Amino acid sequence: MSDEVSGPLTMNAGLFRFEANGESKVGLNIRYPVTASGEKCLNKLKEVAKSENATLTIHDHMGPNYVEEDHPLIETLQRVYERQTGEAPKLLAIGGGTYARSLKTGVAFGPMFPGREDVAHKKDEYIEIDDLLRMTAIYAEAIYELAKTES
Repeated sequence: MSDEVSGPLTMNAGLFRFEANGESKVGLNIRYPVTASGEKCLNKLKEVAKSENATLTIHDHMGPNYVEEDHPLIETLQRVYERQTGEAPKLLAIGGGTYARSLKTGVAFGPMFPGREDVAHKKDEYIEIDDLLRMTAIYAEAIYELAKTES
């Protein structure tokens, strides 16, 4: 499945365990589109598991985190980014589990700029000093603007 907002479902088989008794386990990390039904996804997995004579155990489930483009939070962040950089922001939806999940309404914001190599979570991750300073100015103004709207 896929949608315009967040793209296709992704699945990572990240943990394999093979027991001496012949039993094997596979740990899956599945990230489904924001417009999809988590219940339908889980039911489909149960059907597949049953057809393969396997057992499905769900250890954790977190639905997608999504904030509409016209939400005041997003509009404020876009305005600040454009004012600070002179560039129109490109909104992205990612399948990652970020700090935004710990907020009632939140999104991951920054710090990669257009034209820069994506080194996030890779060996020798780094950020250019100029980008760090620019990002700091963006964050400072964003915090200021968001604090004004909450007062």
